[in-house]
Amino acid sequence: MLQKLLLLSVGIAFILIDAAHAALDADAIGKVVGVKASASPDGVVRVTFPRNEVNVTVDGIAMKPFAGLSA
Repeated sequence: MLQKLLLLSVGIAFILIDAAHAALDADAIGKVVGVKASASPDGVVRVTFPRNEVNVTVDGIAMKPFAGLSA
């Protein structure tokens, strides 16, 4: 998780340096982070990955990361 966060930070730093010259490339960002990234029409790029360190139970039922827990 820490490695992904570090890679994301480095990727964002490079993107911010070049942000004045080009639009964000969702595929390049996803490649840096290691997950699929999606871009909205207004240029916002979103990346998500499961939260494995969060243990959540609802009404006694354990929720798995695929059940809506992401960052």
